[in-house]
Amino acid sequence: MLMKRKELVARCLTEKMLIYATGRKLEATDRGEVNRLVAELAKKENRLRDRVHLVATSKIFRSK
Repeated sequence: MLMKRKELVARCLTEKMLIYATGRKLEATDRGEVNRLVAELAKKENRLRDRVHLVATSKIFRSK
């Protein structure tokens, strides 16, 4: 069931990692950056290592 919803799972995991990393809830203004991260991850086959790297270098994390 999850394999049919890869993009939804990738988005949810990315959002949860950002929430944990920043210590705050995501806001509507963060949606564009989350979309960018999910799109970039899709190009890299949604690997966890790439997700951690993108979250750590994202504008959301750097401006926490």
